[in-house]
Amino acid sequence: MRKRILARIWLEIMMNKATMMRLSPATISGYVREWEKRTNSIVPRRGTIHDMGRSVTHKRQICYKMIVEGNSVEETVRETNHSPEAITRYIKDYKRILACLHRGLTPKETAFVVKVSEKLVYEYLNLIQENQIDIKEQMGNDDVVNFDNIPF
Repeated sequence: MRKRILARIWLEIMMNKATMMRLSPATISGYVREWEKRTNSIVPRRGTIHDMGRSVTHKRQICYKMIVEGNSVEETVRETNHSPEAITRYIKDYKRILACLHRGLTPKETAFVVKVSEKLVYEYLNLIQENQIDIKEQMGNDDVVNFDNIPF
């Protein structure tokens, strides 16, 4: 109920801002997505609140917190307001897709093996690349990162 009210308020705010600034809602939405990417935060829009459609999902934020920052499931649940089951599913998919990548499977083959869409495989491949770069920066080396110690 609370999420639905927040989504409705956010939609009204977006429309009002678009009207006042004489910009289309699509332009405002583009600015919001750009800000989300730059700050690694999520603005509560309908699609992000309900984690549906083509909106930015919480996968990026959850995978970053679990894999790069090393947070526990409990910490990630608290910080992202997601269920432990959803977080576990995101990390399991991440690891399965990573394992397929290391075995040399194509995205199409990976989608078949993991039982997800090919589009979702590409989303995870982008996350894997981003997270490896972030981990390398934290560790201060250029070696390939070993993901064998990630839980699940």
